[in-house]
Amino acid sequence: MDSKKVMELKGVDLIPLIKETIKDGGEFKLLVSGNSMSPVLKDKRDYVYLTDIKNHTLKKGDIVFIRRDTGQYVLHRIYKIIKD
Repeated sequence: MDSKKVMELKGVDLIPLIKETIKDGGEFKLLVSGNSMSPVLKDKRDYVYLTDIKNHTLKKGDIVFIRRDTGQYVLHRIYKIIKD
C-alpha cells in the first residue's frame, strides 16, 4: 500500500505559505472554492496559479487574489480598470 503524506490548509492558514512561495518568483497552485467564477472556473475542480504581480501590468480579464478591508481573502477577475 502506497502511503502519501497529504496536507490540506484552509483560509488564512494559507496566506503565509502563499507569500513565501511567490516572493522569489515561485507560483502557488490554489484549488478554487466557491462559484463566483463559474462557469469558467468550477468549485473544487479547477486550480489557479498565484504569482507575484511586481513585474506585471494588470489588465481586464486577469484573475487576482486580494484581501478585502474585512481581512477576507478572495479570488476575483478584473472586469474594468478605472484610470485615476
